[in-house]
Amino acid sequence: MDTLEDRLRTLGTPGPAVAVPPGEELWQRGRRWSRRRRLGSAATVLCVLAMVAGLGVWSWDRSRPAEVLPADDQAEVFLPQQIHRMSGWLDELPPGRVVAVNAGIERQGIFGSRPGVAAISATTGAYGFIDVPEHSTGYALSPDGRRLAYWVPGETRKEPRRLDGPPSEASRCASWRQAASSSCRSSPTTGCGAAT
Repeated sequence: MDTLEDRLRTLGTPGPAVAVPPGEELWQRGRRWSRRRRLGSAATVLCVLAMVAGLGVWSWDRSRPAEVLPADDQAEVFLPQQIHRMSGWLDELPPGRVVAVNAGIERQGIFGSRPGVAAISATTGAYGFIDVPEHSTGYALSPDGRRLAYWVPGETRKEPRRLDGPPSEASRCASWRQAASSSCRSSPTTGCGAAT
């Protein structure tokens, strides 16, 4: 067992001489070590910057919206089990077939509200608004969900025709095709307007 005296004696005994390089050589060794350290730091920073740039390019490429393709005629029709209350803040409905329409919704906007026609997509089940003229009335959806017919008020060249009672406010009918996302308005062939 080592005692305190033995330990002190070991510490007091001079050991082998360590060769210390001269000052100039020691200075050069320190400079080389410093340069290597700076190069390692610079390489690490460059690797991190390359990874961040690669991640940015990858996430930007993935954030681009998918290409919009035309509606498929053979697509499966989505019939919702339950129709929810439609909001006045819905977006435009993308092209495609429609399952149901609701004309009794006020379309909300930043500068106020206006009458709108909301619909449910037959392919995705998404809710959205259809772009139809503001004063149109009497909406009827075709059985295949591709067309929406409605009455459009307007001026006629002659007195509107009547079957019974006063003349109708509606002067022409129009149809809206969801598949092509276009509105096809057709006027009656006579100048008297639509027969009521």
